[in-house]
Amino acid sequence: MAPFIRTTKMANTKLFARSFNGGVISGEMHGRVDDPKYDTGLRVCNNYIVLPQGPATARPGTAFVRAAKYAAKKSRMLPFRYSASQTMAIEAGEAYFRFHTFGATLLTPTTGLGAWSAVPTYTAGALVTYGGDTYYAVVDVPVNKQPDLYVYGAGTPVLTTSWVVSTAVDLTTAPPGYTNVGTELPTTATLGAMVYISYTSYEITGYEEIHITEGGDVWALLPIYSSVTRYTGYTGTAVAAAEDYWYLMGEAYEIPSPYAEIDLPNLRYVQNADVMTITHPNYAPRELRRLGATTWVLAPCVFASALAAPTVTPVATVAGASPTVTYDYVATRTSDDGKDESVPGASGTCVNQLANTGSINTLTLSTTDRCNVYKLTGGIYGFIGQTTTGTMIDDNILADISKTPPIANNPLATD
Repeated sequence: MAPFIRTTKMANTKLFARSFNGGVISGEMHGRVDDPKYDTGLRVCNNYIVLPQGPATARPGTAFVRAAKYAAKKSRMLPFRYSASQTMAIEAGEAYFRFHTFGATLLTPTTGLGAWSAVPTYTAGALVTYGGDTYYAVVDVPVNKQPDLYVYGAGTPVLTTSWVVSTAVDLTTAPPGYTNVGTELPTTATLGAMVYISYTSYEITGYEEIHITEGGDVWALLPIYSSVTRYTGYTGTAVAAAEDYWYLMGEAYEIPSPYAEIDLPNLRYVQNADVMTITHPNYAPRELRRLGATTWVLAPCVFASALAAPTVTPVATVAGASPTVTYDYVATRTSDDGKDESVPGASGTCVNQLANTGSINTLTLSTTDRCNVYKLTGGIYGFIGQTTTGTMIDDNILADISKTPPIANNPLATD
């Protein structure tokens, strides 16, 4: 940091710098003694923090809290900031997240936990005890899923694996840092494993000139084939089993994650209050939610509505001439505030002629929750009304095709 006292050659006097909130100024400003920022600026400021009030204070350092889970694997620290008094350092390692705050590691609770029972369901993030161990609910757990039988990844990062080419295809030398697994990829491997396979191909490595007519002057070039060994490097990508409900906890509170060691540097994140959204090119976007001091949940982002889609059953009441028109309806469930709407459920049809006086279609929905009803008009489902009673009468309502039911689409889904 620049000195606190400035000396001028002409008067050989000393000027005291009373404020440094001008920050570090550009070298092009060093001669601008007429600018107020010059008197409050700094040429260099290393290992200090300039406060808005003017003083400069020493930059705080770091302290050792706990060793990372895997000494031989790389991990990454992600900042989680809810407020000035609620901050976390998230240790993102291979297949796990740990949490550190106030110079200590968040530990698994040892008291106040209920024993697992086969009767109730458990929500994601719940902690239970079973057989003297503590288990964490990775997802919502249905009834009768015993923790030691449905443990996430069998307590290790060895999971069913799909392979992704991670080096240039057809290398002429084995890629460094990769393990040779022969000529075929294994069906299982450690999460994020780096392996290579080799194979032999016969390729043209040169040509030879031969005389193809006896006693003549006709010559030809024939290719020379040689065996060449080629190499291809792969990286393992984890695929969790369908019923990995419980995660075996240790002393440190931690939750499982899908991220391999080699993918950690490419994680991108943004936080809003208690929710951190995490993205990576090879993984579906996920949200890390803090639901309590020891209740953290990492789950894929939900881009579609969580409301269940209702079905609609139309019944025609015919008046007048024989009906000749087929009417097609769908319905969606919507929240009371109108901010969420499900995808449409299965359609229902009936035959009628609503142009006849007295003809109506009675629509019965599978729920009495608030629902929007749409009628097919010109190949498009258009809005005809909303009901909260589970029924609706269509007496030839004109469909508004400017309002159509939502379509679920997640273009970011990768796993």
